[in-house]
Amino acid sequence: MRSLALGLMAALVAGTAQAATTTLTFDTGTVACTATDGGATNQTCTTENQLIGGDYGSTSQLAVSYDAAENTGSLTSLLFTTDRFFSAGGGMAKARAAPANELSKIIFTPLSGYEVSFTSFTWDKLTATTSARFIFEVRDAADTLLFSAGNSSTFHSVNTAYFTGPLTFLFGNGGQGAVAVDNIKVDVRAAATTAVPEPSQWALMIAGFGLAGSALRGARRRSVIAA
Repeated sequence: MRSLALGLMAALVAGTAQAATTTLTFDTGTVACTATDGGATNQTCTTENQLIGGDYGSTSQLAVSYDAAENTGSLTSLLFTTDRFFSAGGGMAKARAAPANELSKIIFTPLSGYEVSFTSFTWDKLTATTSARFIFEVRDAADTLLFSAGNSSTFHSVNTAYFTGPLTFLFGNGGQGAVAVDNIKVDVRAAATTAVPEPSQWALMIAGFGLAGSALRGARRRSVIAA
């Protein structure tokens, strides 16, 4: 009976599991690359302009996909690079050469039963040209703008709400120089699935609590008699 009571109490709480962080690092030596545009992740990144795997970062809870040129629609993989202007070391993912109005995308789609929040990212420019027109955005499945930033900082904390639909990270150079992104973090957690109990469910739970209480009182009486 005690276990029944505990189970009923747990059913009243619409809780979620602890969030798990996924980080796209693109570092040298990371198995993040592929031999074919949009191919599955299967190679260590060691050589400039290797293709980033089309599923790099995907887990059993989250599907990650890429679109390197949103309007062209034929280029999927971003490119691996170690070239940095502001900092040194590690690897990053850069966009392909594309018209100024094209943005690259990384799409984070939680699998059924999960939800995702976009946490943060870093970026770097790859040439000495201006980065004043660089574009960084995060949008939800309805194309609602959740976050927008420029070159004010090379690190941006985003921390969106959690969504059961995909979140899309977009970035582009605005026609000026070249831009790469790194350390892209998202959190994935189990979506809340317990709804507000119906009246019949409340009645069942109250009855369960009553049975559990009676069993506990009976156990106490037996304990007193035995004493």
